[in-house]
Amino acid sequence: MDPKVGMSVQAVLTVGFVFLLGLSPLWQASIIIAVVTLVWWLYLDVRYALALGNKERSRRRAGRDHIVTAQIAALCGVGLASGLAGRYAGIRLTQSPAWYLFEIAAAAVFLVMFLSSLIDWYYIRPRLDGVVCEPPCRTSMHHGWRRVTRVWFIHRAVALGLWCFAAAAALTFFVTAIIVTAGIGTIDESITVAITLFAAVIALIGYFVVGYRQAFTFAFMPVTYKIGDELYKGEEVVGYLRDVSAQGVVIVSRDDESSPWTIRRMPLEELNKSGFIARTFIGCQNGCCGVNRDSGQSPYDDPNHGNQCEWDPKRLAGGRRKRRIIVL
Repeated sequence: MDPKVGMSVQAVLTVGFVFLLGLSPLWQASIIIAVVTLVWWLYLDVRYALALGNKERSRRRAGRDHIVTAQIAALCGVGLASGLAGRYAGIRLTQSPAWYLFEIAAAAVFLVMFLSSLIDWYYIRPRLDGVVCEPPCRTSMHHGWRRVTRVWFIHRAVALGLWCFAAAAALTFFVTAIIVTAGIGTIDESITVAITLFAAVIALIGYFVVGYRQAFTFAFMPVTYKIGDELYKGEEVVGYLRDVSAQGVVIVSRDDESSPWTIRRMPLEELNKSGFIARTFIGCQNGCCGVNRDSGQSPYDDPNHGNQCEWDPKRLAGGRRKRRIIVL
């Protein structure tokens, strides 16, 4: 997800609810959210910095890194400031338990999405886009991509499960707060908690049974398909596995070298039953073929293709040392 658009929306919504939470009787939660976010970001940022070393980043990638840092600073600053204001100044914007419980659940909805996006930005994307190592289109045979694929599945599956739980709780508390505020009736806290847990259980059952149980299958079972694989059905080429998520995978293919790449999205359940054979992709061994994602971050754009990898093709010439796969 692009920090300038998607992550910015997540950060702004999280900051808003954390601010309201700090000025409620649950002001401690805003401070906890700020500290957890800061620690999580420092952990990911340090690992990213170690993997990056003295390697060059594109201007766009560096700019997006600064945007993410600003988002973290805003979230942590607002969380700490509002929490301390709620604690020492005694400022209260909400008094009803249903409303401030709704605020903490709503903050969790967007916080889970934001923290998951940080994993994408600091761990997944730098590897796929060739920022810290050669991209998978050039190193398809390397075992490290199995770990990257597993981490990608795990964090998406876990984040989606937590999001379902938080969303169910937020919806329940919101409806409860509306009922109480409108004077339609009174609902004590024990009933509210019971309704919330019931809604959350329903959400999790739907999560596992209806659509996303396959994400956990791929996350915790041996990796059959990994990023960078070229998939075959018998001897027929199906395409290159470029992207994974809890909803499915993205496979790109083309008829010949002069044709544009076409994108096909396949649900995980269909992929699991496909019987595809995974082989090493060699299309980029002698030069860029444009198969990797169009991230728009590269200073080395090939005008003949849509590829936007950070990997510098010039490193292949002149006997310069190649970057190795780094999986931290």
